[in-house]
Amino acid sequence: MKKSEAGFTLIEVVLALGIFAVVSLLIATTLFTMQRSWSRIKKQSKRLKAYQTIDRVFDYAVRNAIPFKWQDKNLKNRLVFRGDSNEVVLAYLHRVTNVKKGGIRFIKLSLEDDKLIAYYRHTPILYWLNEDLDSTCKKEVIAKDVENISFLYADKYENGISWGDDWSEELEKN
Repeated sequence: MKKSEAGFTLIEVVLALGIFAVVSLLIATTLFTMQRSWSRIKKQSKRLKAYQTIDRVFDYAVRNAIPFKWQDKNLKNRLVFRGDSNEVVLAYLHRVTNVKKGGIRFIKLSLEDDKLIAYYRHTPILYWLNEDLDSTCKKEVIAKDVENISFLYADKYENGISWGDDWSEELEKN
């Protein structure tokens, strides 16, 4: 039997289809693996960005925290700082962006409905007045799906440092 000049034998066609199938399978597997890796990288990148936001806010506010006093209704100077195990209110130095607002900002960090929330404003957050911060502060969700937060506070005593879950002027005097 003479081979035609333009045709292929059945074995050649089957062999070519087999090679094509193997190459296609390798390409599809590679693309699927790359897509899964890309999804994981995106997820990790999103999580890292959330952690960086938390770190930026805490680092800036805590590093620049200052003692700041404000008079209460009895004209007693009170420290604008309160620390509970799951929230903190403090004053911190801020770069002056508006002369009328000054260089001090006040912040409350707390956990609400599985969200880490920061309340900011340029006037003192007077925790002893139990103000409605939603209407008087800029509110920012720093992180979502937060199960819990915890703060520890240190006080220097005669012979060392004492750590506690909360801090206030009243506790300091005892």
